[in-house]
Amino acid sequence: MKTASTRISELQYDEKEFILYIKIKDDVTVDLESIKEHFNATRELTNSQNHFALIDASNYFNMEDEALKYAAMEEYTVGRIAAAFFSTNLASRLTIHFFKLFRRPNYLVQLFKKKEDALDWLGHDFKPVEQMLVAS
Repeated sequence: MKTASTRISELQYDEKEFILYIKIKDDVTVDLESIKEHFNATRELTNSQNHFALIDASNYFNMEDEALKYAAMEEYTVGRIAAAFFSTNLASRLTIHFFKLFRRPNYLVQLFKKKEDALDWLGHDFKPVEQMLVAS
């Protein structure tokens, strides 16, 4: 697995499964500069190829509005098909819910309390897409 680290996240990319594992670091403020760094690292790890994101948002973090806007823009999230967030942290869940409803990212976003449920969603709902990725 290829790995990278930014000020706000730890990243691992599984090239066989097309899954980018993201863990948001504890007690960080996600501002415009840090989200740009994060997405640059994402593009490098995935080679801007189509991929799914499994995002551990369990830690406490604060996300500025400009960063939320940036994270939803198609030109900066190249290749992202879907993102499955998981967290039991209420503040994180509210941020992600706001992001999904009001920033309307160009990729599918789903929120779960458990990692297993998030993986299950990626695995079952996107299996045909994954097979197309392997064939291409």
